[in-house]
Amino acid sequence: MDEDVAALRTAIQEFVSSHRQRPFGILREIGVQAELKRLVDHHLGGRTHVLATVIDEPGGARAIEVETDRVRLEAKICLPQEFAEDAELTRDRTDLLIYRAAGVSLFRHRSGPGDIVYKTLPESVSAAVEIKASPSIQLNQRIRYASDIVRLLKLRNCGIAGFFLLLDKSSSLYREPDCTLSAMAGINWAPTPEASSLGGILNAEDPAWADIVVSANEPLDERTKYIEIWDVSAEEGRPQRLFAYRAVA
Repeated sequence: MDEDVAALRTAIQEFVSSHRQRPFGILREIGVQAELKRLVDHHLGGRTHVLATVIDEPGGARAIEVETDRVRLEAKICLPQEFAEDAELTRDRTDLLIYRAAGVSLFRHRSGPGDIVYKTLPESVSAAVEIKASPSIQLNQRIRYASDIVRLLKLRNCGIAGFFLLLDKSSSLYREPDCTLSAMAGINWAPTPEASSLGGILNAEDPAWADIVVSANEPLDERTKYIEIWDVSAEEGRPQRLFAYRAVA
């Protein structure tokens, strides 16, 4: 297993355990980002920085070498030309990413020498995480989950491991222990070990999601590109780690 992915997976597992013990400790996505960065830094075992090449834009004529953190928050990943028309991919920032241990390139914007959030090449990134802390009982929130999952699957096609971390505020985890209210249920990703279609879970029709399935089982075919879904606030007895992948090529 890739060392970066192993460190990230361990960090997520620790966050899941901590959040279930103190569900009101961290609620906003920015807090989850900060805590997850702290945990990943710890599990990278001293490999928390990397020497990166900073290149001037436009033209790329000059370059210097600098030290940068390997765990980056709110970073824009510049995907290949084939995604140029996909505004969601080209404009959105990724909540958390891990730079590789070597071969990282950063690009300055023309606005100034310190502005290096312009773009990140996919070959500089080993793993990407999208985080949502919101109630799945609202369909518009589920659609955002789906958009993140589609985006991570496309990043996976560029060799970037993908993780989707959900704090579902419609889950009973956030109720008082003696509360008998049962109407507010969270999203049911995979009611059985068999795969469920993402479109079916959302009760929405969208061609981008039609061929994406969510399963409790990791795909057996090693060639299948998938992302991990971690349902942090899943109720006891339900899977916390699931897998999303495309059912067709």
